Amino acid sequence: MHYDVTVRDPESGQHTVKKVRKPGPTVLITTSTRRLGSQLDTRLFSLEPNDSPGHIRTALEAQANNELIGVGDPDPPLIAFQEYLQALAPWQVTIPFVIELAAGIGKQASAPRILRDFARLNSLIKSVAILRHPHRKLDRKGRIIAEIEDYQIIYDLVGQMYETTITGASLAVREVVQAVSEIGEDCTAADLATHLAVNKSTAWRRARAAIRNGWLINTEGRKGYPASLKLGDPLPEKIGLPSPERLRGCIAVAGGETGGATGKPIETIDESEHGCTVAVETDGLFLLHLLSDTNRLAAWDEAIAQVVGEAVKSLNPDEDLKEMVL
Repeated sequence: MHYDVTVRDPESGQHTVKKVRKPGPTVLITTSTRRLGSQLDTRLFSLEPNDSPGHIRTALEAQANNELIGVGDPDPPLIAFQEYLQALAPWQVTIPFVIELAAGIGKQASAPRILRDFARLNSLIKSVAILRHPHRKLDRKGRIIAEIEDYQIIYDLVGQMYETTITGASLAVREVVQAVSEIGEDCTAADLATHLAVNKSTAWRRARAAIRNGWLINTEGRKGYPASLKLGDPLPEKIGLPSPERLRGCIAVAGGETGGATGKPIETIDESEHGCTVAVETDGLFLLHLLSDTNRLAAWDEAIAQVVGEAVKSLNPDEDLKEMVL
């Protein structure tokens, strides 16, 4: 992260510009009651909070447990696995279906932000492939070959968020517009809350988002009177990431599961050539909540110890590296 900030020089008392440079990777997470404006909005992903009654009850239960039990330390297997990944960095990953992915995204959206989003999407796919590297093949350049299953994880995680960011119409906003359509004209916030089984303030917040974008119209112009809603402009078409099934079909037409747009297969090396014979289950580490189960945690502990131990042996590093990883 690079930015300039104006500060007061303690010696001279004059204002001066200080250049701040912070090494990455850097992640910014913030909250807002409304969209952040056109400039920032094209550089961020917007996530609609889940404020359903069930989710709120779950959050309250989690806070209560933290109050009683306290927040524990990170799980040792997770830390060990992260140190193992860091010890073997840098990782190189290739995405053989990247041409098909670019074509699929390009057909559905044309906003300038797509160029930035595409780079982020590729990074996410590569991250999953790295976590699953014991199960992945290598090409002749020593790069991990990502698979459609890696994209499936990212599609499930950010697919809805991607659609919301591009169109501005979240799933919750679409539900509000659909509710007005079902209830009929002169629909109020109280009607929406009852229909959607949510709090009245939640229903009105979602309705306001639809009003700002013209998808709903408030026909009540008098201040202090309940809103009277009716349908406005049609909702935008759903513009999301291409489904994994669609990508798989494109690849099959193009020339094979690991083929690119040209249909040429990627040349790989087998296990005996790169010395990796361990393929225990590590996929679940990507979903951190799975580690909350005590029995599962013990299984991961044993599995990661095996992965790290065998990998260190195959790499034959010095004793210091062994101690750091294990």
